[in-house]
Parts: sequence; structure tokens; C-alpha cells
Amino acid sequence: MRLEREGQLVRVLEEGECVGFPSLIAHASPMSDAVVAEDALLYEIPAALFDELMADARFAEFFVADLSDRLRRAAAIEPVALGLDLARDARSLAHRPVATIAPDATIGEAARVMADAGASSVVVASSPPGILTDRDLRGRVLAAGRGPATPPPRAPRRRGAPSWSCRSCR
Repeated sequence: MRLEREGQLVRVLEEGECVGFPSLIAHASPMSDAVVAEDALLYEIPAALFDELMADARFAEFFVADLSDRLRRAAAIEPVALGLDLARDARSLAHRPVATIAPDATIGEAARVMADAGASSVVVASSPPGILTDRDLRGRVLAAGRGPATPPPRAPRRRGAPSWSCRSCR
């Protein structure tokens, strides 16, 4: 049996190997076709039973090891230049200036700066600096009944915690 994607050979499966389980694990459609060139005996395991069996670590380990092997083989055939992207300086990824507001700006001013910049967050230029996100505006400011004249909240600095947070809006 062989696995093919768009008519191209992906992998040859030997007797006793499993097919279809990556789709069962991902709960997704198959990414390749299983093509049988000669008689084959196949067992179908219903998805619900497969999910139940995956709760057993010994069963799951078999399929995880096979997935790992498949990933190694695929990477050897078609290497992905993932390492280069992960090693890039974050500044090289920025396409526009950071949206900032003064420490005494209001929530309304912050929202206008974010809208004008097409940004989902704004840096509060305080000491230490903070960040206000659209999620903060929605969930912790507007939903809490605070209006646009509200100043961005400040949270006490804790060791190991972010220097600024909207959690004090609660």
C-alpha cells in the first residue's frame, strides 16, 4: 500500500503498518490517499472507539511514535526552513511603528490611537511600560461599565509578573 498526495508518492506502507490514524487523531479529512496495488486486509476502527483507545497511554504511544517517524521522514524529503524564521530579530518583523499613548491618556484616546494605527494593542509609555489590548477594552473596560474618559488601569508590579495589566479593571 502506498500513500499519495495529488498523484505523488508520499510513503510506501509495509505489512502491519497503520493508515488513516493521523486523520482520526486530528479529527480532520485525510491529507493523502491510500492506494492498494494488490489484495490487502484492512481493519476499520470507528472514530469513537479509536478516541476511547487513545486514552490508554500504551495505545497512544504507538501512534505518536509513528507520527514522529512520519514527520522525520517528511522533513528529510522536504526540509522546512523553520529555523531561519525562529532566529530572526523581532525588530525585523515589524512593518509599522508601535502605537503608543502617554501614561495620562484616557481609554477613549487609546482606542482612537489603536483604530488609526490599525492595531490591536497600544503601549502605554509609563514607567514601567504597559500594554492595553482590544480584548482589555472589550472585556475589562466597556463590559465593566467604564467609559472612554477612564484612564488606563495600573497594576502593582509583582516579581515575575507583567509590569502592567488591566486585571485591576475587574
